[in-house]
This record gives sequence, structure tokens and C-alpha cells, in this order.
Amino acid sequence: MLSFVRAVKRIYGLRFGNPLMVGLLTALGDVFSHRSHYRIPWLKHVLTGLMAGLLALAASYFLEDRGRRVRAVWAQVFR
Repeated sequence: MLSFVRAVKRIYGLRFGNPLMVGLLTALGDVFSHRSHYRIPWLKHVLTGLMAGLLALAASYFLEDRGRRVRAVWAQVFR
């Protein structure tokens, strides 16, 4: 159990580790929550996980350094 905790801690420390975990867990949760209505049974679950991972990756870029990029854009828009 302790080795699993160490692995998860390392994964979350990486730039792409957190979005990877978010995407995988979202896809897994989507599999268990309902059936896919697409022609290919697993496609919806994979696409849902992929989009969740991409949104988490985008948020990590925008919100790093206490939202420095967001504050810079906000300052440019509302001068």
C-alpha cells in the first residue's frame, strides 16, 4: 500500500501526471456509471476521459503560479 501511495505522489507531481490520472479516472467512472450509446461501445468513455484530461491540462497551465496568466489577461482587458 505504501508503494502505491509513493507512485501516486510522483504521478501528481508531474505536469502531465495529474491530467492523465483525471482522464483515466473520469473514463473509468464513465464506464461504471452508464452504457455508451455510440456504435463503438468504448468510444464515448475514452472521449470523455480525454476531454477531462485536456481540460485539467489547460487548467494547470492557466492556474500555475497562483493564476499569473489569468491575472495578466484580466489586467489587459480591464485597464
